[in-house]
Amino acid sequence: MHQTELQQFLGRFLLFAGLLLAYGILMFGINEALYRLRPLPLEPSRVLIAGDSHLRQSLNPAAFEDARNISVTSEPYAITYWKLRAILDEVRPDTVLLSFAPGNVSGYTDLMFYDAASAANQFNKAFRVLDLKSLFQDFPVNKKKLFAILIKKHTLYPNLHQGAFIGEFQPVAYSQANTASQRIQRHFRQPGLPPARTSTAMITYLDSIINLCQLRRITPIVVVSSHQPSYVEAVPPEIMTAYQGKLEEFRERGITTIDGLNRAYPPAMFQDADHLNQAGAARFSSDVVTRLGELPAIKNESR
Repeated sequence: MHQTELQQFLGRFLLFAGLLLAYGILMFGINEALYRLRPLPLEPSRVLIAGDSHLRQSLNPAAFEDARNISVTSEPYAITYWKLRAILDEVRPDTVLLSFAPGNVSGYTDLMFYDAASAANQFNKAFRVLDLKSLFQDFPVNKKKLFAILIKKHTLYPNLHQGAFIGEFQPVAYSQANTASQRIQRHFRQPGLPPARTSTAMITYLDSIINLCQLRRITPIVVVSSHQPSYVEAVPPEIMTAYQGKLEEFRERGITTIDGLNRAYPPAMFQDADHLNQAGAARFSSDVVTRLGELPAIKNESR
C-alpha cells in the first residue's frame, strides 16, 4: 500500500513537472516570436545618442534634425556595446554620440552585475541583449539574480515589453545643491569597499564601442557633459588620469571629442554635481549642435 501511494505521488509529481516544463517551453517560444516579430520602438535615425544618465538627461534629440536618444540611467559600457551591436543594423545611424565621464571608468562599475539591487536593475532592462559568455568572463555576476530574471522574463508569461534596453531623453526639472561629496562617494568611495581603481574591463568595452562604430562606417563622437567644479576636483587622481588619457588617445586617433567636463555652467543648470537639469540640457544640447555644425562631415545633421 505504501509503495502504491509513493508511485501515485511520483506519478502526480512527474505529471506536474512535465506540464510545468511544457508551459515554460511554450512561453519561451512565444517570447522569442514576440521579440523577433514585434517591432522594437526604433526607427532609422542619422544620429544615435547612447550611454548612461549623463547624456540621457543632457542631450535633447529634438535639437537635431534626425536623432534618437537611447541612453539608459546607470548603463555600463558593456551593455551599451551589446545593445548597439544588436540594433545598429536596424537604426542605421551615420553618427553615434557616446557618453563619457570619469565615473564611467570607475572600478565600481564592474560591480553593477553583482550588487543585488544594481544587478536586478541591469538584468531587468537589458536581458534581451546580454552576452552571457562575455558577462561571466569579464565581470563578477550575481547568478541568483540573473537566472531568476531570465526565467521570469522568458518563461513565466508572454512578455510584451522586451525593449526596456532602449532608453530615451529624460530631462529633470529640479536642482539639488551641495551634492558633490555624495556623488563622489557613490562613484569612487563607497562605505565598506576599497577606493575605486580604474576599470580595465569598461575601458575595453568603451574601445569596443568605438571600434564597432568604425567597422560599420559610423562616426563615433565622444561627448562629456558638464560637471560641477567641486565634483571634478574630488575625482581620484588615478581615475582622472585614466579619463584624460582616453580622451587624449581618442584625439590622437582622429576621433572627435566634445569635452564639456569643466564647462562653466551656472549651479542652477545642474540637477546634482554631475548631471545637468532641464535648463542645463537646453544649453548643452545647443552647445553640442554648434560644435557638430563645425564638423563638415555631419553639418547637415543638426538644426
